[in-house]
Amino acid sequence: MASYKFPVPKFNFEVIFPSGTISFQEVTGLSVENEFLEYRNGSDRFLTPERRAGMRKAGSVTFKKGIISGDTGVFDVYDDFVQRKNYYPTIGEHMNITVNLRDESNAVVRTWMIWWGVPTKISTDGLNSTDNSIAYEEIEISHSGIDLYN
Repeated sequence: MASYKFPVPKFNFEVIFPSGTISFQEVTGLSVENEFLEYRNGSDRFLTPERRAGMRKAGSVTFKKGIISGDTGVFDVYDDFVQRKNYYPTIGEHMNITVNLRDESNAVVRTWMIWWGVPTKISTDGLNSTDNSIAYEEIEISHSGIDLYN
């Protein structure tokens, strides 16, 4: 009898910064894109150009969480790099971030390693005296690449 495997839900994950684990509601932008080079020699017998892998293009990852009284984790990450003018960290001081997706038994199923991350934006969803919803904060991290592990 074959065993049935169900896809892993996306709601059980952890985010580990160099300063420790921070709980988030949402992580978006876990992607890296490969650009392609196209070349066709004028005497080539094929009518289509060859495509070769080119440079990788890394974007930004956004981390979103509810604002909790006394919790300064997101601001501390931003403050370490921007407010202290640590724009050009030396090798070994770049911020690597780990995102682990966990299954129902809490075992790690997939890991995204975001390397050489730098905080580029910190924001809130705005304040409104007539809105009855939770206040959120976001931090955007630009990076040099993402490695994926199973």
